[in-house]
Amino acid sequence: MKIYDLMPSVKDLIPYDYEHIRSEEYEKIVCDFLGKCPKERFFEQVSGAPGAGKTTFCQKSINGCFLSFDKIMEDLPSYQKDLIEYGSKKAFQNNEIVARVIGYEILRRAVDSGCKLVLEHSGVNLAHLELFCNLKKLKYKTRVDFVISDLKTLLERVKVREAITKRHTPKKMIEQRYALVNEYIEKYRKIADEVKVYSSVDW
Repeated sequence: MKIYDLMPSVKDLIPYDYEHIRSEEYEKIVCDFLGKCPKERFFEQVSGAPGAGKTTFCQKSINGCFLSFDKIMEDLPSYQKDLIEYGSKKAFQNNEIVARVIGYEILRRAVDSGCKLVLEHSGVNLAHLELFCNLKKLKYKTRVDFVISDLKTLLERVKVREAITKRHTPKKMIEQRYALVNEYIEKYRKIADEVKVYSSVDW
């Protein structure tokens, strides 16, 4: 099974697949994560705009590990090197796509092996709707937890986070994903087994 079998429109999110960048370093990241995934056909996606509180939700509510593309990026030696040499914006530009590609490879292998996976991802795109439709065909149980907040709070949180962690998130990305959240909540209600919405305004 290829990632394009699960998510045909993922080509709009990544310009190449994992085989284009496969290396010993990246294989270790993939295999280390998959080694923690139990055999269970259950997929949970924790969604929302950047700064909504997805990571906080996962840390508080998810038993076991969860897949975060941001965490993959932060753990890349190339990202840490670029962060020191060029700053947060350039480090993000140079490494975000690589982290996405690695993350989707983890997702692909987990589903191919019938493993349980919790994915932290905005989820506001066609590719992830396709994923949920195909997971149903593969007899997976599915759930989406949407963590929401107002735009002002999102922008403030991301600004504070960048000052602390040095991880840059473009303002345009935040605004675009925020604008799609309500629309996608309703789309997921039609295809996922369960959809829950949580407000993180007071977190």
